[in-house]
Parts: sequence; structure tokens; C-alpha cells
Amino acid sequence: MYTKNPVLLVAIIFSLLSSALFAGENEIASDPGEKPNIDLPTSTEEWEGKVVVIPITGVIASESYGGQEENIIQAIKRAEKAQRIILEINSPGGAVESCDRICQALIDSPVTTTALIIRKAVSGGAMVATACSEIYMLSGSRIGDIQPMLMLPGQTLDERSAEKVEADVRAIMAANAKHNGYPKVILEAMVSRSFEVYEVNFKNGEREFLNKSAYQLLRQSMAEGIDTRVFSTPPKIVVTAGKLLSVEAQSAVAYGIATNILSSRDELFSTLNINPENVVEVRLADGELDPLKLLNFKEWKLSKGLTMILILCLIVGIAGTLTEMSMPGFGLPGALGIIGFASFFTILFLNERATFLEIGLFIAGIILLIIEIVVIPGFGVAGIIGLICLLAGLIFSLIPALDSSYMEQNFGGEMIFAGLITGGVLIVVCTLILIMMEKGGKSHLFKSLFLEKNLPEGRVARQKGIAKDKSGRKQISEQHLEYLGVTATAYTPLHPSGKIRLDNGTLLDVITSGSFIDKGAQVKIIAVNMNRVVVELYTE
Repeated sequence: MYTKNPVLLVAIIFSLLSSALFAGENEIASDPGEKPNIDLPTSTEEWEGKVVVIPITGVIASESYGGQEENIIQAIKRAEKAQRIILEINSPGGAVESCDRICQALIDSPVTTTALIIRKAVSGGAMVATACSEIYMLSGSRIGDIQPMLMLPGQTLDERSAEKVEADVRAIMAANAKHNGYPKVILEAMVSRSFEVYEVNFKNGEREFLNKSAYQLLRQSMAEGIDTRVFSTPPKIVVTAGKLLSVEAQSAVAYGIATNILSSRDELFSTLNINPENVVEVRLADGELDPLKLLNFKEWKLSKGLTMILILCLIVGIAGTLTEMSMPGFGLPGALGIIGFASFFTILFLNERATFLEIGLFIAGIILLIIEIVVIPGFGVAGIIGLICLLAGLIFSLIPALDSSYMEQNFGGEMIFAGLITGGVLIVVCTLILIMMEKGGKSHLFKSLFLEKNLPEGRVARQKGIAKDKSGRKQISEQHLEYLGVTATAYTPLHPSGKIRLDNGTLLDVITSGSFIDKGAQVKIIAVNMNRVVVELYTE
């Protein structure tokens, strides 16, 4: 009877596929052909004397997280005999490690490197731009705001870790400033909020940007006659402590970061006397971080495709279990629930996420819920603890080991992700089941699983033989119709399903109309609807 239900057939297919497809996870994760191939020459001679244009668009990260770091670095290295390298930058930033490696490749390059900021070069984009020998900006573009931060909700850096990362980024910016002649303190003010920067101009034509301590030392030296220079204009604060520096094109030129403001790439070619026919453009796709890969799912061998399979397994497991709990006896929904959960934990165990602890918690939760439903009347401590164990087993099986260094920085994000998957599946499944139960008496699709609306007792009692629907399919057995209105004794606790014993000793699988009934209580059969016998507590 159940195998004719299309919903269950689809659930069976998904459950069986989940066990077979996890072995092909590597193929799923690779996403071949997702991005265009980079046009790299086989030798450096092919780009000799050329002007190589490399786009840096979107998030800067390694290919494993959806970025183009390796391709950008390879293009820079292959262009070591080119006339010039132009980076066209429109980036919100990216991973510090990836930006650092690109900066080092630019500084090590023997070729003149030029950054053309199309719209924005912020965070990691500014790091890469300042690693170039010169910077040009299109009108309306901006540069700055390089304070390190984590990119996922729930992820935070403690004060010590934040200062460590900031110090590393400040060192990178200081190296860029020294190599290319940019004002060091201005670049550092893009990284840390603690910097207060003063601009001082002297009558001899010199100009300096100083942090607060250096400025105070200068004033002291001038007062003591050690420094004999004289200000041409009163010193002014260009960066206030507590704010990150991010500047538009005009200010970038004024602070000595950008060389000039242009209107287009063609104007850059004209300014630098570049023949457009001598330009080679490297094809790169935009950097787009995959949230699952950003959560380090690649490192833990979980791909996007495999995660979808896990969600399907969870849907099958929860839907099968909840459906089985609403029915007397044990049937196909219960078997599907077992298959779904078994596939879910098997995949995670083989991918080094679920351990015996999480599996044990889940099994303990199931056992406690069974005890609560079958043995203990009502719903109390055992049921609550069982639910907690069950949910903890599901959620913690989705996250990596808690004692790993990765989880020290990503615990919040991983917990949010696992909670969203588990909670989202529960909400979706429960909603669908409620909809199916509401429509169960109206739709042939769900008649094999859920009760039709109760028929009036007198009307059902008058029916003889076997009740059939319009299609002629059997729905209600003649034997069960004879039990309508009969009183019996609860042979097991009815929570809400269980067994009753009739006066003639016959045991029947039944379900209550909603309430829990203790073992030994008198009950009355109030409805026989398709494959279920419904009872309620009998009161004279």
C-alpha cells in the first residue's frame, strides 16, 4: 500500500542515493568548468615587451574558496619580461594570506606595476593596490579601510588575536610604503583605528605625515631648537583616532597615495603612452566566495553537493520518524526514518565530522523518547532530556572537532550553520506534515498515510462489507468496522499510539484522538478511518 505513494517513493530514492553518492564527493566538489581558464603563455617570452592587464574583481582569495589568487600570482610571474603590468582593481577585499602573497609577487616583480582602481580598492584590495609601483584612480573611486575582520556571522576575534592580525597587516602595508614611496603612517591608519595622523608642512617645501607620538616629539624638538624647521601652515589632523582611513580619489592624490585621477582605461593608456595593440588582457572570473568553502567545508571534505544530500537524508529521517509516531505499529515510514538517519550519520562519520559521541547522543535521545512515549505517562524529564540529546547529536555531528584550531576561531559560524540546517529541516518537515494531514482526507496522494476527517459514528456503523472510495480502492476493513463503538482496555500506554485488548482477547494497534492514555484504562473505539483505529478515554 505505501509503495504506491509518490512522496514515499521519492523519499526512498533520495535515501538510497545518499548512501551511494558520498563516495563521489570529490567530483561534486570540484565543479569543473565553473570559471573560465586563465590565458597564460607557455613561456615568459610570449609576453615580452607587452603590457599585461590583470583584472582583480570581487573577493581576493585562493581558488579553493572561490577566488583567483593562484591565477593572479601566476600571471604576474609569467609577465616578468613584459613592459608593464596593470592591475585593474575593483575589490571589497579578501583573505589576508592571499592578499599578502599577491603583494609579495608584485614587489618581487622586475616589471613596473600599475594599479588602476576602477571603483573601489578597500581592505585586501587596498593592500594589493599599494604593492604596485604607482596607483591611478578613476573618478569616484576610493581606497582604504583595511582593518582585518572575520567574514561570517558569529565569528569574532578576541582582543589579543585582533591585535596580532592587525600588526601583521600593518607590517605588510609598511613594506608596501617603503618599497613604493607611499606615506607609511597614512597606510597604517587604514589598518588600525588607534592612529591619529597629522599633516605638517614646512617653509622649506617639505611635507610629512606623522602619528601622534611622532608629532609630539617633533614639537618638542622644535621647541628645544633641535629641529630648526619652521611650519609654513599650522599642522592639521587628517585622521582622527578611533576612525579608519578610507579616502576618495581626490584625497588619495592629495595624500600622495594616487598619482592622478582618470576617466577611463583609455586615458591611462594615453597618459602612459601605451599602444592598445601592445596590450594583453588576462581573462579571470570575478572572485566569489562559496559560503560552504568559507566555513572550511573543503578542508573537512564536505562539498556543496554532499551537504544537500545530508539535508535530504535529514528530511527523510525526520519525516519518516514523525510520520511513524503518528501511526500504530511499525511500517515503511519508520524504516525510511532509520535509513535517513543512518545515511546522515554514516556520511558525516566517514568525513570525520560525526563521532561515536554524537551518534551515541542521538541514539540515547531516541531511546529516552521511546521510554517517554511507551512507558512513562505524560511528557516529562525523560522526554525533555531525550529531545536535547537528539538535537545535540544532530547539530554537533555537523561541525568539526571542537578541540581543533579551526574551531577556536569559527565556533560561532559553524554552530549557526549547523543550527540553521537542523532547525530549517525541522520547520520545513513539520510544516509539510501539517499541510499533508490537513489535506489528507481530500487528496488521493495522502490518503494512504493520513486519516480522512472522522465519519459520523452512526453512518460508519451502518456501512456493510468493505468501504471503498470513488476509484474502488479498499479503505476500511469489514473486521475493523465491527469494532466501532466497542470498549476495550489499554494493553500498553497510548502515547498516542499503542495496543488495546478487546473483551475477546484480541489485540489491536490503535491511536488516540490526541491525548495520552495510561495502561489499563478503559477506552472506546470512536472511528475507523482507512488503516487506523482511533480511540478515546471511555467515561460512563
